[in-house]
Amino acid sequence: MCVLSHDSRLLASFGISNRADRLWELPSEREVRLLPKEFRCGAFSPDGEILALGRHDVTLFEVSSGRELFSLPISAREINTLTFSPDGRFLVCTTVLSPLYV
Repeated sequence: MCVLSHDSRLLASFGISNRADRLWELPSEREVRLLPKEFRCGAFSPDGEILALGRHDVTLFEVSSGRELFSLPISAREINTLTFSPDGRFLVCTTVLSPLYV
């Protein structure tokens, strides 16, 4: 799976076997960094400054440094989707057989 930044400059790939969770710069195809753990889904904030990644928790990373900003456990179920609101103020996630989280 992968997610593209709004300006199409960065690509995050995740959920692939062999620890291939990485951040890539496009179009150079240069690897920016290896992500610190395995994730299932992700979303870039509209301004491209934050990358939200999820599996059993939602973790926010600063794109420029790779620094973890925040982590929130959601449930024992895996997170399916993450989406930022257009203004970047809210992050919505869904899980298997669970309600919507904002």
